[in-house]
Amino acid sequence: MTITTGTQLGTYQVQSLLGEGGMGRVFRAHDGKLKRDVAIKVLPDEFSRDPERVAVARPAAARAW
Repeated sequence: MTITTGTQLGTYQVQSLLGEGGMGRVFRAHDGKLKRDVAIKVLPDEFSRDPERVAVARPAAARAW
C-alpha cells in the first residue's frame, strides 16, 4: 500500500512524512475521532510478513501507548 498525504487509515488522515529509517516510515496524521495529531509508524510490506520482525514491532508499539 502506498501512503501519501491525504491517505485515510481508519480514523487517521495522513498529513505528512516525518521520517524514514530501517524499521519503516513515520507519518504525522490527524485522528478524526479524538481530534488530535498523532504519529503513525508503518512497517515495510516485507516486515509485516516476517513473524520475527512483527514480534519486535508489537511490544514497541504497545510501550508507546
